[in-house]
Amino acid sequence: MTRRVRENPNQLSFFDNPQDEKKEVLSKKELKQRAEKIAKELKLKNVFKDGKLFLEHPLLKKEVFEARPYTLSMTAEALNNNFLLFLDTGLGKTYIEILTSLLYLRENSEKKILLLAPVKVLCDQHTKVFSEKYLEDKVDEIVSVTNIPTGLITGDIKEEERLKIWQENSLIIATPQTIVLELGKDSGVGKKEDLSFVIFDEVHNLSGEYAYTELSKYYRQGNVFLGGFTASLPSEPKRLEKLMKSLKVSWRNIILRLPNDPELKAYKFEAQEIVRFVDREKSLLHQKLKKLLVEQLNFYTKRLIVCLDESRIHFDYQKSFYLNKEEQIAGIVVKEFKRIKQRIDKYLQDLEANETYKLLINWSLVMLVSQAIDSLNNGVEILANFVESQYYSKNKKHTTKIFLKLFRTKELISILYVNGFWSKKDLADNKGLREYLDQAKKINYFEDDNPKLKILEELISTFSKKTNVIIFFESRKILMKAMTFLKKKFSHMTIQELKGQTYKYNDPGMNIKKQQDVARRGRNREINVLLSTSVAEQGLDSKSVDVVILSQPISDRRRVVQASGRTSRYRVGKVYFLVYKTGAERKIWNIYLQKKKKVLQIAQSIIKIKGHIA
Repeated sequence: MTRRVRENPNQLSFFDNPQDEKKEVLSKKELKQRAEKIAKELKLKNVFKDGKLFLEHPLLKKEVFEARPYTLSMTAEALNNNFLLFLDTGLGKTYIEILTSLLYLRENSEKKILLLAPVKVLCDQHTKVFSEKYLEDKVDEIVSVTNIPTGLITGDIKEEERLKIWQENSLIIATPQTIVLELGKDSGVGKKEDLSFVIFDEVHNLSGEYAYTELSKYYRQGNVFLGGFTASLPSEPKRLEKLMKSLKVSWRNIILRLPNDPELKAYKFEAQEIVRFVDREKSLLHQKLKKLLVEQLNFYTKRLIVCLDESRIHFDYQKSFYLNKEEQIAGIVVKEFKRIKQRIDKYLQDLEANETYKLLINWSLVMLVSQAIDSLNNGVEILANFVESQYYSKNKKHTTKIFLKLFRTKELISILYVNGFWSKKDLADNKGLREYLDQAKKINYFEDDNPKLKILEELISTFSKKTNVIIFFESRKILMKAMTFLKKKFSHMTIQELKGQTYKYNDPGMNIKKQQDVARRGRNREINVLLSTSVAEQGLDSKSVDVVILSQPISDRRRVVQASGRTSRYRVGKVYFLVYKTGAERKIWNIYLQKKKKVLQIAQSIIKIKGHIA
């Protein structure tokens, strides 16, 4: 009998109070019985050894794939449907990707599987899990699980080799950008006719102009099943509905488990979350620079508001700006401020050239000064790096040229230079700055160390020598400042950075080979403290991390789940959040807590919706 789902999420409130029901932890015997039952339904053989149940399959290595009941039941839900699957980090989304791939290949060995992952490092990791031929170093902690003929196609693979890789393998792991390029050339790589199943790993990236969007449109037109995998539900129902629409997924085919699910509790190690609220006493230098920037921000914000009013473009003032104790504008809410730009763009064709110029210039200056304030909030050195990048840019934007000519900017640059925060010596002969430099020399400032660096020093000193730590930073500049500081304090430790590629001023970044090498060394416990940008958040497996530290709060619940999921995979770990007691960071922290609550509410509502099956 065919089951039908009422496709109407509005029948239930997404934001009922979350129920924290305590469910039993199943015994090993019960877990084994459940796993054996579902494996039998999936027509999979199994063997019990050393207290664990392992699946047996011609394309699986022996005694490697543990048959966990939630892995099997979620796989069963995924088959022969388009689906979205949400499962916390460390619980084995990759194993569900493997098992669904095996079962699709069993049904139709003539068709291929395409696994898309957003970054090259993650593609590299997946290929090592799927195929031993990609394990370059036998001491690498990653264990290959299958014997599926697997090929890797990324931007690093020569174009003339890609079609051969596509033709000769049953499973292709690729970056979406590369597949989009190949489809554009009609090279034969990525054709929907060749596929039975496409996996969108880290599916939360499916938005806007990202390559996932184009590929989802292409593949949903073919006779291909689509599956999206990620760690956390969106905190907004509309975002979830967009993902569902992009992959043609019904409410019935959203696959998830609540945190208290008895099948999960036996395997899940809960990370201990610790929040450290940090006091920040601002030095005289910091206060002076902040005063200059806040004065600039208020001046151009008021000009922008006048221009918006004259052009009859309405916006929410309170939602768009942060105010300090003096009721001055001390920062912008980026998401809301970008909406102002969208409204400006909407009405440009109806405005005169002079109005258009004033609106765009003032909007851009407010954005630029706000970025300078954000840099200063992370330390005077970070502000100096930001202003230098603007000053020495070879292709300065018109807004940047105006910013650098402002008398407050000249004063700011002179103060940074006189106090030793400017990296070059070429300002002394700048006639336009001479007056400001002379004035800055008359005042002596003292810059205190970033208080969060002292907290990091304190935390690391309390850990044992065997503890492996990863610290996440929102800014590369703060990361490098922390690197210098921690290497001096802990010269006996191996401290390493991990960051993405870039061509920005004074920041060469790391190429893919360096990233892979650092990731391998981290897995093999050759690094005591790893300092990383967000590049290490998505999917990078590490059995070695004991402690995760987020140096700044992140409002995006999914990103926090991704980052904190680097620990507590095989044992209980700790996650530290460093948050300034007041200001924007405290507001961001409160937003994160609200979103965390919303995610649980949405998950519970989906479970209820799925229960409404006729």
